[in-house]
Amino acid sequence: MRKPLGEEMEFFQQYNEVLFNQLEKKILDLETANQQLRILAKEYQLQFKNISDVVFMIGTDFNILNISPSVEKLLGYKAEDFIGRHVSDLRHIFTSESFERATANISRMLKDERIPATIYTFVAKDGTLKHIEINGSPLIRNGQVAGTISVARDITERKLMEEKLRDKEQRFHSFVEHSSDIIVLLNLEGGITYINPAVESVLGFKPEERIGANGFELVHPDDMKLLADSFNTLVRDTNSPVIKVEMRLRHKDGSWRTLKAVGSNFVRNNVVESVIVNYRDITERKLVHEYLYVSEERFRLLSEASFEAVAIHEEGVLLHANDQYFKMFGYEPEEALGQEMISVTFAPESLEFVKKRLATDSLKLCEAIGIRKDGTRFPMEIHTRKMEYKGRTVQFGAIRDITERKRAEEELRESEEKYRELVKYAPAGIYEFDYETNLFISVNDVICEYTGYTKDELLTMNFFNILTEKSQKLMLARLEKLMANEKIPQTVEYCIRTKGEEELWVRLSARYIYESEKLKGSTGVVYNITDHKQAEEALRESENKYRELSIIDDLTQLYNSKHFHAQLEIEIERSNSYFYGQPLTLLLLDLDKFKAFNDTYGHIEGDYVLSRFGQVIKRCLRETDSAYRYGGREISIMLPMTAIEEGIVKAKRIQAELRKETFPPVLDQNINMTVSIGLAQYKPMEEMKMFVHRVEKLMYQAKKDGRDRICPDRSRHKRRVIG
Repeated sequence: MRKPLGEEMEFFQQYNEVLFNQLEKKILDLETANQQLRILAKEYQLQFKNISDVVFMIGTDFNILNISPSVEKLLGYKAEDFIGRHVSDLRHIFTSESFERATANISRMLKDERIPATIYTFVAKDGTLKHIEINGSPLIRNGQVAGTISVARDITERKLMEEKLRDKEQRFHSFVEHSSDIIVLLNLEGGITYINPAVESVLGFKPEERIGANGFELVHPDDMKLLADSFNTLVRDTNSPVIKVEMRLRHKDGSWRTLKAVGSNFVRNNVVESVIVNYRDITERKLVHEYLYVSEERFRLLSEASFEAVAIHEEGVLLHANDQYFKMFGYEPEEALGQEMISVTFAPESLEFVKKRLATDSLKLCEAIGIRKDGTRFPMEIHTRKMEYKGRTVQFGAIRDITERKRAEEELRESEEKYRELVKYAPAGIYEFDYETNLFISVNDVICEYTGYTKDELLTMNFFNILTEKSQKLMLARLEKLMANEKIPQTVEYCIRTKGEEELWVRLSARYIYESEKLKGSTGVVYNITDHKQAEEALRESENKYRELSIIDDLTQLYNSKHFHAQLEIEIERSNSYFYGQPLTLLLLDLDKFKAFNDTYGHIEGDYVLSRFGQVIKRCLRETDSAYRYGGREISIMLPMTAIEEGIVKAKRIQAELRKETFPPVLDQNINMTVSIGLAQYKPMEEMKMFVHRVEKLMYQAKKDGRDRICPDRSRHKRRVIG
C-alpha cells in the first residue's frame, strides 16, 4: 500500500538535507585542501626566490625552463634573461672551455648519466670572472628524462684562497731553500729525511750526502748527551716546548763549528711524527766573544765598532757603554753613565731573570724584553760574564736587538705550519727528482696513489721509465732544450703507465734546479687530468657527430637551416665589428615551378632536381661562401666580405649554370629548371630577422615579376629586377 504523500515529502526533505550536509562538508574539505596547497606553493616560491644557490632546469631541447632569482646576485643578470633561451644563446656568459664542457655535460645528463660536481668559469654582467661549482642530474618524469636540474654555487672566494695558499707555499719553500740557517727534518729514529741547501755553506756537505744519514753522527762527543736528551724529550712529549741548545758539529773538512739549535716536534693526531731542527752557525760569533775577553783594550776597540750594544755594569750601575747601547735605549751618555740602569732598561717580567743570570756569571745567551727611554718594548738577546775592569770585578754585557729575527722566526713558524698543512691536504702529487742519479728523492702519497707504486719502489725508479713511449720522447725533447739552456714551458702533460699497466694522464708543473749552470734536479707538482683528457676526447667525438648529424642536409649536401641561423648571427656580428671593410651579402633562391614538377613527376624526381641543384650551387661558391637549404626548395647563400654588386655576379653565374643542367624525369624528355633570386647587402646594426625578411621579399618579388629573375635591394639599385 502506498505511503501518504505527506510522509513521502518528509522523507525526501530529510534525504536532501543529509545530501546537502555531506556536499557542504566535501566543499569545506576541498577548500581547506586548496588553502593548504596555496600556502605550500607560497612557501615553495618564497624558498625558491630566497635561496643563495642558483637552481635551474633545462629542457630536452636545451632551453632554460626555470632559474631561481638568486642568479642576479651571482651573475648580475635577471632570471627572465635566461628563461626560455637556448643554452647556445648564453655562450657569452661562459669562457670558451667552460661552455664546451657545460654543453657536453648537459648532453650526458639528457642521456640519463650522473655528472659529478664540476667547476665552470662564468663571465658576470660586469665582466668579472666567477668560478662556479655546479651539481646536476637528469630530471625524470614518468620514467623518462624530461630535462636536467642543477644547483650552482659561487666558489670564487675559495678558488682565490687556494691560489693564495699556493703562492704562500711557494714563498715558504723558497724561504726554506734559501735560508742561511740549516733546517733539518728528522724521523723518530734520528734519521735525516730532509735538509736544506744551507748545509753546504755551513758544514760543507751537499744535501743529498746527508739525507738518509744519522742526524747524530756529526755531533761532538761532549754535546751528545745534551742533544740526545733533548731529542728524546721532543719524540716522547707531544706537549714539549721548543728546545734551544748550543752544540758543535763536525765540518766536512774535519773542523768543528758551533751552532745554535732550535728543535720542535711535529704532532698529528696527538702523535709525534717527526722532529724539526733549525741550526744557526754561531762559530764566528763565539770566536768574537772569546776574543773580546782577551783584553780590556781589545774590548774597547771592538765594542765601539760593534753592531751590538756593549755595556759594563757594577751592581747595576752603568760604568761604560758603546754608542750602539745609547742608540738602542735612547739615552744620552750623560743621562745613563753612573746611573743604575738595569731596572730601567729591562721589562719587569725580565728583570728578576736577568738579575739571577748576572749573579750566576753564566756565559750562555739568553733572551729578555728591553725598554727604551720612550717606553717602547723590544726583544733582545744578551750575553754576560764577569770580568776585571780597572781593578774591579764588573759585569760585561753584549746586547742585540732581535726584533727582526723574532718577526722572521714567527713568519717561519707560520709558513712551516701552512706548508705542512698544504702538503698534507694537497690534492696533487709532489716529488723531488735528482738528475745526477736519475732517481726520485722524495714523493708524497698522492704520487703513490697515481702510479700504484709504493714510496720505496718509486725512490729506486727513474721518472722516465714510468712514461709511455710518446711521453718519453716529449720528455727527452724538453731535457735537450734544458741542457742547451733553452726556455721550455713550465707545465707539460705526460701519460704515465701505472704499476697495473693502466694509462694515466697527468699535468706536471716543474721547477728546475741548476748548480754552476748545470741541471741538478727538479721539484714538481702533478695533477691527474685523465678525466679531463677523456672528456676532451668525448667532446671531440661528440662535436664530429654533431657536425655530421646536425648541420648537413642529406639531400642537397648543403648546410641545413638550423646552421644557417647560427652562422648568420656570427657573420652579422663580424660585419658590425668591421663594417667599413667587411660587407655581407645574402641571397635567397627558389626553384621556379618546382611544386608543379613534383606533382607531375613525383617526389623522387623532385629530390633528384634538388640534389643536382645543390651540386650546381657548390660549384659556384668560393671557399669563404656558404650555402644552406633554407626550406623545401629554397636555398640561402651567405657571401662574407662581398658587396651586393659582386653578389649579383654570383647570382647570374648560378642561373647560367642551372640552365646548362637538363633533367629527364621520363624517357626521351629533358626539362630545364630556372631559379628566382632575391639578394641584399646587410645594413649596419640591422636585426637578423629584418635582414632575412628583406631578402625573402626580394625573392618573392623576383617570382612575381615573371620568375627566372634576380631582384636586388632597390635601395641600392634603381633596376628592381634583372632578367
